[in-house]
Amino acid sequence: MKALTAAIYALDNNSSIVLDMSAVKAVATTVESQELLYNAFRDTGSLESPALKEFVFPTDQSNITSLKYTFYKCPNLTSVSPLPSGVKTLSNTFNSCLSFNQPIEIPSSVTDMAGTFQSCSSFNQPIEIPSGVTTITYMLYSCRLFNQSITIPASVTNISMAFKVTAISGKTITIKSTKFDVGGVQGTNTFETYNTPTIDLVLSPALYGAISAENLAAKIWEKATWKSITQAQ
Repeated sequence: MKALTAAIYALDNNSSIVLDMSAVKAVATTVESQELLYNAFRDTGSLESPALKEFVFPTDQSNITSLKYTFYKCPNLTSVSPLPSGVKTLSNTFNSCLSFNQPIEIPSSVTDMAGTFQSCSSFNQPIEIPSGVTTITYMLYSCRLFNQSITIPASVTNISMAFKVTAISGKTITIKSTKFDVGGVQGTNTFETYNTPTIDLVLSPALYGAISAENLAAKIWEKATWKSITQAQ
């Protein structure tokens, strides 16, 4: 597998590859080997190929639990088949996939979305964060075209830098979380955008009642113009 991916990595931007792994059988006997794709792709754990345009996951997905860094630095990737239903980690899965802008469904099994779409400069699709996700740090960092309403579920405990350098404006941000420290290192700089947004902010009752909504909003979004700040029902 590594010989194949090394050959793909060596191709340049003038090449075009569709990698169909549907016939590959996913066999895992240890926790480490369950990171099937992460361990298969070169020593870096990712394809890092300018030639990769499309990717089809194996049909047997029973043991794929991690897609950590799988498509890291695949700048021309535009299409992937549905993500494996049992995957738990999407840490930096599409990091620096500059052309990626495909609607994508996040499996309910996912718990880690740190850096999932970081630096995907073309990405602007709705995202539904599953209720079991605990971290979204850097999830959409530097997604400069991203402008969607989004809901952060109560399970999330770390949102640092998640939406920094995005284009969110005229949308609604709903924060159901009650556990993270929005005024400290885990929340600072979370929502700073490179434009001047006008946003409806909806806070969980616990956050809304903790300190004044205006002070809380000022801490989590450095350059925001809040259209409204309300408490979730």
